[in-house]
Amino acid sequence: MKGISPVISAILLMLLVVSAAGGMWVWYQRQSATLSGSAEERISEQVDQQAMSSLSLAGSYLSGGKLVLIINNAGSSALTIDGYRVDVGSTTSFNSSVSLSIPSRSTATLATTVSCSSGQTAKIQLFSKGIASSRFIETC
Repeated sequence: MKGISPVISAILLMLLVVSAAGGMWVWYQRQSATLSGSAEERISEQVDQQAMSSLSLAGSYLSGGKLVLIINNAGSSALTIDGYRVDVGSTTSFNSSVSLSIPSRSTATLATTVSCSSGQTAKIQLFSKGIASSRFIETC
């Protein structure tokens, strides 16, 4: 009875081991890249949320019947406000075409398009990179 020679069987066995090791290496690299990418994304989101928590509304005033917001950035990095939502009475105004950069540890003003009369209460929320600040309540 003839069989496979020991040399050929050894070569086939080594090819099988090398193929299995290569497959495991490719699988490990894909898993590693997926995990590190999602971890970086979560860290970036947490940094953005912490930056938004350093944002506060220092006050507001009326200018020509429109509400002007005084925004304070107490954080160590600059923030860009790219939208706001203001509820005055039963009227909601949302503006997503704002681009106001506030350097770290400084204050800036944002002139809104919201009409507000003296004595009315305004609920204000600011947005940066899709993350919302806490809701601020101001009297016009």
